[in-house]
Amino acid sequence: MTTKDKLPEYFDIGLVVPLEEELLQVIDQFPSVDDRSTDTVFCHAVNSGKPNIRMIVVQQQGMGRTHAMNAANFLLERYDIGLMMCLGIAGSLSDDMRLGSVCYSGKIADVLDNNKITDLDDDSSDTEFSPTHYDTPDKFTHAFGYMRTQPHLRPIYLQWQEQRKSVAEKLVADEVPAPGGKTERIAEPKTQNGVIVCGMVSKSETYNKKLRAVDRALLAIETESGGVFSQARYHGERPAMTVRGISDYADKGKKKLEYASKGGVRTLAAANAASFLHLQITRNPYFEKALQERRSGNQETLLLTASPVEKDLITESIELVTKEIDEALRKLSPEYKLQHKGYRLPMPRVRRSAEDALVQRDDTPVDVRDVLKTRDRIVLSIPRTYPDQSLPWVIASDLLTTELDDRQTMPVVIDGENIRGKKTTFAEIVSPDLAQINDHAGARLVFIIENMPFTSKHRVEAILDEVEKYHDAKCIFIVQGDDALIGESNFASRSAAVHYDSCEISFLEIAHFIEKNFGMSGDESEVIAKRLRDTFYEFSLDAHPTYFAGIPRETLSALLQANRRSELIQLAVDGFLTFIVAGDKADVALGKKARSRFLRNLTVEMMLEKRSFDQAELIAFTKVFADRHDFDIDPLAFINGFVDQGIMHFESGKARISLPFIESYLLAAELAAKPELAKRYFVIDQDFDFATFDLYAEIGAAPDIIIRIKDALEASIAELRAKNPGENILLGECIFPATVRRQESTNRLKQRLQDATRAVRDGARNAVEKQKVLDQSDRIREAVGRQRGAQMGEEDEAWTKKFEPLEQAWLSWTVATVLLGAGAEHLEADDKRCLSTFLVTGAAAVIDEWCRLQLEIDFEAMKRALTADEALANMPGPGELEEKRQFVSDVVDIIEYTSMAVPVQRVMHFLSEQARHRVLSPSVDKAEVEGVLEQVLRSTWLIDIDPEKGRKPLREAIKKLPSATFFRVIMVGHYMTRVYWSHWKKKDRLTLLDAAEEILQQLEIDIDKAKIKRLIEEDEKKVT
Repeated sequence: MTTKDKLPEYFDIGLVVPLEEELLQVIDQFPSVDDRSTDTVFCHAVNSGKPNIRMIVVQQQGMGRTHAMNAANFLLERYDIGLMMCLGIAGSLSDDMRLGSVCYSGKIADVLDNNKITDLDDDSSDTEFSPTHYDTPDKFTHAFGYMRTQPHLRPIYLQWQEQRKSVAEKLVADEVPAPGGKTERIAEPKTQNGVIVCGMVSKSETYNKKLRAVDRALLAIETESGGVFSQARYHGERPAMTVRGISDYADKGKKKLEYASKGGVRTLAAANAASFLHLQITRNPYFEKALQERRSGNQETLLLTASPVEKDLITESIELVTKEIDEALRKLSPEYKLQHKGYRLPMPRVRRSAEDALVQRDDTPVDVRDVLKTRDRIVLSIPRTYPDQSLPWVIASDLLTTELDDRQTMPVVIDGENIRGKKTTFAEIVSPDLAQINDHAGARLVFIIENMPFTSKHRVEAILDEVEKYHDAKCIFIVQGDDALIGESNFASRSAAVHYDSCEISFLEIAHFIEKNFGMSGDESEVIAKRLRDTFYEFSLDAHPTYFAGIPRETLSALLQANRRSELIQLAVDGFLTFIVAGDKADVALGKKARSRFLRNLTVEMMLEKRSFDQAELIAFTKVFADRHDFDIDPLAFINGFVDQGIMHFESGKARISLPFIESYLLAAELAAKPELAKRYFVIDQDFDFATFDLYAEIGAAPDIIIRIKDALEASIAELRAKNPGENILLGECIFPATVRRQESTNRLKQRLQDATRAVRDGARNAVEKQKVLDQSDRIREAVGRQRGAQMGEEDEAWTKKFEPLEQAWLSWTVATVLLGAGAEHLEADDKRCLSTFLVTGAAAVIDEWCRLQLEIDFEAMKRALTADEALANMPGPGELEEKRQFVSDVVDIIEYTSMAVPVQRVMHFLSEQARHRVLSPSVDKAEVEGVLEQVLRSTWLIDIDPEKGRKPLREAIKKLPSATFFRVIMVGHYMTRVYWSHWKKKDRLTLLDAAEEILQQLEIDIDKAKIKRLIEEDEKKVT
């Protein structure tokens, strides 16, 4: 039985005190009443000065975060602590915090972990922080502030200040060194709450400047609070607070200060911190009440709120802007309301508009903050269907954490609809003092102007006049679906704004967001980020920022194991319908379910019955819906609710669902409820709706649909087998591209294995590399799409006819794969085993036919034609003919290898990614397949789902595999890809590396598995 099982003793406050002589002397203000020390830990129950406030004090056994963490853990493991407190000294990072002053949290920004040191070109280095943020509950922070703000407490506070000033005059009688070569005399202490950073002790001004960029409200730096707060969070989200006396300015003058004051400043800072805490405990009834509420579990809020503390223009403006941003996001996003204050949303990237003739079409997307480093004014276009109204505020929130030209960014959101003419000014409609901010040397205004009224030339001119008043301000004009209007007006020329288009949120940003907000490792967050990105792409879902506020941890965990996308999509659908409900001012405001039912009926009419609706017809349809349910609503206003929120629009006079994922989800839900409609809709042909079927299968496919898909797949397999009755082409050496024949292919395989191992060893640092790979893939996909569009209609009819059996088999096979993967939790055991068997045998048949067709391409003839002297002579660029010939030959060899690899890569990737649910492991394991190739494919699928279960079957299957050089090479690539993108657990990755080693043994390629395992294990220890 543990201590906690025995109902541990309750203490209102658990106080952690660093092992410093100055603090050990002043803590005597709380005399010990019960010595609980052990041989190694000094722990005392003390007299708090209040009979109903019980406090226990533990002294750290050394300095720094680790010792603080150990001390906090000692208390929390043994006692029931109401509030963890950390008492100590700190170095000031704010002009508001002078020597002897006392700061308290607020917030803690722990930057001791997740730092990155980057070498710069000038042989110096730079530190990038990725802080962990902790909060002190507002009721404790506010209660501390009431001591100086409430009339009946302020005299006590002033008396305390005078008393501490007298102590200062005795301890430090003379002036002491101050920053900038100045001197100062220590006066009465100021007290203030804010952000305290837990970081390394440093004398570097460069380092301190980087720290200040963490948060503009930063007050001081110390080394222990992060450890205390982390343990408080770990032990059941216990509240925590820190109180720190300012002992220095965290600069190079610390030693000079110590010498000049003979250690008096440190002693004074420690005494002031302890004395201030004693004052709060003994004389502040609001703090006492907060402790009592914590003890009783009462969730009452304090009746009073803290009065604002006098601050400089920057701090005050930032607090004002921060509040407005938070309020706006909570109003615009129902999901954001559920998050704590300060919750940071991920940002979409932007890219130079394709309309700009000077722009390369493959420009890489960049962050808005990076654009503003070189651009003063930009136009940011977002699609008409962009499903969110919070983007301007999300951008503003992000810019609050940035600096431009070494000045603090001050973002101000302006609604263009509020500018009615030249008599309306920016200053009238926003809270911050724009004139003062604009003139402040340390601030940089950034106007974010939404809802630009391009239909009114007069109002656009008024907005531009206002922007020009603030000569030093940067400006972002956000427009939605108005590209043509921008070009037709004189806005672009007068504003001198560069045109950018919004892009999806980057893989890197999603991974970082998941890692920090869900407490996941770098590797794990990358796997989720990739799958989220794929989901957004498949369902044409703009990964807009506030959508992430509604993703619960449980849904993310489900995404790790399977394609349970319907839950994820439903969150988005519900979110947008909530927007409509919240904005409906009608007397009868229908809820989400009624609106969802309306859209479900409408999508069935549009998608299944192929009906189209103009406005009059849609109003009539809405009226029928309202009459059927006896709803007293205005049909036009009801429709406009969907239009205003971007869910619906009219194109060429006809109604369209703007957001494909909403259309897919609602249609899937309706078809799942009405099997007879599903049977009519899901016909396996070239127009098959995969997006809707994916969600439909997850909700639960009807038996008739399952039978139809199994029959279609079985028939396709039979047709391909009849066409190719012999041994699978991959088991022989018919496919032997030149790149595989060369000796250097061995080195290439080794390098790929090393790259995969490095991805495991480097962890989260691979996110940047992966982002580059994804960006490059996107550019290639765009280029191929443009080329394919230009070549439409040029395909050879005979060649197309040859592919028809393969295309039908591929269609049936992919539909069946989606059915099994998405429906894994709904299908019966017999159906799952049958589908698993068909998918493996179908994969082998499809790969066989596909490879045979690819083999008909005469790459040698292509090479001869392209490397002929006449062809090379006309090739642009310098170089001798032989040099050009070798270059062209190498390119053709790469094309040959890629063409022959595609069938295996596409089939195995689709199977492994689409049907990866762990619940499928027994079904795949029991799939009855014949043939060596089929056994390898089944085991490869199984080892990806359940590495431990798939290890032995794969090893046995590989032993039966003939040399099959090309197939082995391609499978190594498959395993490496899965390690790189789809797995994060060390054990699973090692298992896949074992598979790579096993399949390569026949080729006599040596892999230093022991070295790989050692490197991974060393990295695991570092992470631990």
